[in-house]
Amino acid sequence: MAEEGKAPVLSATPTVLAAWFCPFAQRTLIAFHAKAKPAADFTIHEITHEDLYSKPAWFTALNPAGFIPVIAWTPQAAAAAAAAGDTAAGDSAAAVAPAAVCCAVPGAVSIRESLVCNDYIEDAYPEPPLLPADAVGRAAARLLIQRFGDKFVPSFYKLLVMQDAAGQAAAAAVLESELSWMMQHMDAAGPFALSGQLSLVDCAVVPFLLRLYIIEHYREFQGHKQPGVAQRLQRYLQAAEQHPAVAASMYHPQGLDYQQQLLLSYARYADGSANSLMAREAKAKK
Repeated sequence: MAEEGKAPVLSATPTVLAAWFCPFAQRTLIAFHAKAKPAADFTIHEITHEDLYSKPAWFTALNPAGFIPVIAWTPQAAAAAAAAGDTAAGDSAAAVAPAAVCCAVPGAVSIRESLVCNDYIEDAYPEPPLLPADAVGRAAARLLIQRFGDKFVPSFYKLLVMQDAAGQAAAAAVLESELSWMMQHMDAAGPFALSGQLSLVDCAVVPFLLRLYIIEHYREFQGHKQPGVAQRLQRYLQAAEQHPAVAASMYHPQGLDYQQQLLLSYARYADGSANSLMAREAKAKK
């Protein structure tokens, strides 16, 4: 893992700009860890809270918006490694980088947005697959991911940042409804969303469902304990936390208690002082 707060040194090996406290970055870490050769195929560069708020120049050079996750590498180095016989590096090679993934770091490309990053990982590293083989199953998976992102995620942040009781109650009601909907539309046998195997759906939703204890702590949210939800959710999260890819994404850089430190990291959302994009959007949508 690279030193915190410093610019990463890019190479043929994809580097993931991530942060231990960020659920969006955790989505991409889970997807990468779920693939067959994670140790050989990516490195993690830890982004600090200060980087996210101050946006150092090296960070915005890789993603002008200053958000994580970002997957970045140097295609020329990847191509050279492939020519030398390193087939793993060759998976990331690109003869000509499309404009959409070009960035301000000379010779580098970067992929942004957690769900786009995960789609890239699925395309570039096909084994094991994280989507169903059939087109209908893949469409169903994408619908679950999209609804969760459209409905659950913004309400999660809204419940945390809203300081008035009415706003919190409205957000909690949406969360409870969406959580119930998600549990009803997961595979009944499970234990994961689509089957007995981890999928991109799980990569997208698990980081937020693992944070339900945070809104229970700060906002006394009880929607995850309702009949018809609690049993399926408990079985789901138990399986998720035991999966090696999810377990590898739950870490603290200094080895401190992950859940306790994660709880503390959301205190700024709960007291209304957070100024992240999600916090600003949640405050704006009253």
